[in-house]
Amino acid sequence: MAPGILALIDSDYTRSVLRCLSLAVFVTCFVSAQSDVTRQPADYPSHAAWPKFDIGAEYMVHSIPTPTGAVFARDYLVIEVAIYPRNKLLPVKIDPQQFTLHINDNKYIILPESPGAVAQSIKYPSFQNHSHTEAEVGPVIIGRPVDQPHFPDDKTGTGRLPPRQPDPDSSVPQASEKTTDELVNEAALPEMETHAPVKGSLYFFYDKKLKNLKTLDLVYDDHGTKSYLSIK
Repeated sequence: MAPGILALIDSDYTRSVLRCLSLAVFVTCFVSAQSDVTRQPADYPSHAAWPKFDIGAEYMVHSIPTPTGAVFARDYLVIEVAIYPRNKLLPVKIDPQQFTLHINDNKYIILPESPGAVAQSIKYPSFQNHSHTEAEVGPVIIGRPVDQPHFPDDKTGTGRLPPRQPDPDSSVPQASEKTTDELVNEAALPEMETHAPVKGSLYFFYDKKLKNLKTLDLVYDDHGTKSYLSIK
């Protein structure tokens, strides 16, 4: 085979390997961050033994815990949860959408919201375009948001700010900072299957006064089997 063709094949192979390695490193870092569970269930203010896993939870009010400090989410209640699979041989499938937050003895039932919606609300509070509220027989159910324009002049359609340009007059190297989207995403409880403990935050839209909160119960629905955990 001609040397030129061999060089081309080798170049393509090298690029493919590098892409795979980069993806593997990204996934490993993300999973490691979510799996860094140093506390035991009993170390959390609220904890319980559920059929498939033990759970610990802490009511963070409006604060999203991140490695660089808390991010304030004015219109959301934040519950940090840690899940500990009980059977080490069988993975537990974690899906944030299986959780709901029941307020004041089930008067309000709030569905969890996506990290993207939370990040959008934090960055552009005056342009918050939230989901509708459905009144049914029984409690009021606050639904998940429908995709909306993120903010005026959002040319990307992603709700992300354009990259910040370094100051050309500054001789100090610019520090690499994560965006609000990245911080909120990384702090969120991931959807995954796991044998090992995993933690993350659940976000529930609530723009009313905190003094109106009398009771908070976190409910997990596993195909019709519901488990309850008193948070407040």
